[in-house]
Amino acid sequence: MRAIKVEKDIFEKPFLTSEQPSLNDASLKDSDAKADVIKDRELALESKLRFSSESTLASSCVNHEWDMKHDNVKIEVSKGWIAQHAEISSIAVEENVKIEDVAYSSSLAAPVQKRRRLQIEVVVPTLDLLQRRIKNQQTLKLKKMQNPKIKKKSNRGFSLDTVWARTDGIPAFEVPLDKETQELTVSRDFMSSTYGGSMQATCPKISKRKLAQHGKDNFTYLHPDYHQHAPEVAGSSGLFFNHSPGPDWEGLQRVFTRIESNKWQFMGMYEFKSCASLSKEEWKRQNERVRNTWTREICRQGWARHLRARVRGRIDLSREPTEAEVEEIVDSERYRTTTPEEVMKAYNCGEERIGVWALKCVDYDLPFQLELCKKFPLWVPRPRKPRGSKKSAKKPARAKRTTNSQSRGGRKRKRSESLLSELTELDDEPSDNEPRMKKDLEMDIMDIYASDSDDEPIYTSKGTRSRPICL
Repeated sequence: MRAIKVEKDIFEKPFLTSEQPSLNDASLKDSDAKADVIKDRELALESKLRFSSESTLASSCVNHEWDMKHDNVKIEVSKGWIAQHAEISSIAVEENVKIEDVAYSSSLAAPVQKRRRLQIEVVVPTLDLLQRRIKNQQTLKLKKMQNPKIKKKSNRGFSLDTVWARTDGIPAFEVPLDKETQELTVSRDFMSSTYGGSMQATCPKISKRKLAQHGKDNFTYLHPDYHQHAPEVAGSSGLFFNHSPGPDWEGLQRVFTRIESNKWQFMGMYEFKSCASLSKEEWKRQNERVRNTWTREICRQGWARHLRARVRGRIDLSREPTEAEVEEIVDSERYRTTTPEEVMKAYNCGEERIGVWALKCVDYDLPFQLELCKKFPLWVPRPRKPRGSKKSAKKPARAKRTTNSQSRGGRKRKRSESLLSELTELDDEPSDNEPRMKKDLEMDIMDIYASDSDDEPIYTSKGTRSRPICL
């Protein structure tokens, strides 16, 4: 049982009427008369409390104090009064004391709530589900960097993880041009005749005469079939792959990407920053067709002769060859004996690694793009040389192809005949007394997919029945 203060308004004097004299009145000298007055007040108090609701009395009996100045009476309410519908079980009245408190049962307090047992159900995603979610997010972000007009050959690019790990965090450059102007496309023939350089090289060399006219010698042309991760939207990032790692490229590159047949779009001014090369684990995770294409073309093209020489030196010397030994193998052309299987083994064990450069757009040459928009519609193409004019004089020589080695060489189109067949093979005119030099850089790939097993075979005449040609 706990004691609380009695609220003033409950024991206010509504039951003390003028007909009920005070206990100190001189007229009540008799003890029996006093007892009658006390009984009357007890009944009045009981009546007052009975008509009070349980909630009203419970709320009014907290933190209040009242002092009856007329009569000093102490009232005690036994336990069970509030619990049993506010019914007073006993009231004791004493004279000459102040009303201080009312004691009542602890049942007046708010009912104690039972302790709830919470059961939390949490769905924890599996590692496979998390990886799929991350992959989907990466795919959506990379799709925003893709141009729907570009049609690339399937299964020739590196894996999504490889690309995302090196392009994530590279911001796109906001091009200050409307979409129609920035998506203007030009032809390689126009670029060659106007600004100089070869129409097929990735990084064409500009002659001194052309360079003196416009002052630009940093052109880089990326074909999506051979450079699957080239920038496809102006200002977006990209990747450049090579058979071996290398340093950062000097200066900014004026990057063009092929959108459609003979249509090239200026993407912006790019930095080529060397980033993490492919590890042997990454190399093994790549599509089998990608790995086979790289190793096959490394053994077929001339731009990877130093890599082939290093592989040949390790096999012949059973150690890592020195630079002088590599040069000796190149000069002696012993590197030609290196097979695609040997190159594949070198990549698988980590002796050789695919080099990667991150392409970040840091500027956009607005006057240059506006110049293209002005000049290209007015440009008149150069007359093309008729095809086969040079071959017509050598027709009798075709009948001499009788050996097996000669017949095997003619079954597939050569790269020079099949690559960008819609363009002529005219190069920029060299300046006076300046020999044309092929840009021999280890970075200059890179058209590794130009020759493929899907190439269309060249028809070889076998003669007639009376005059057969033995192959």
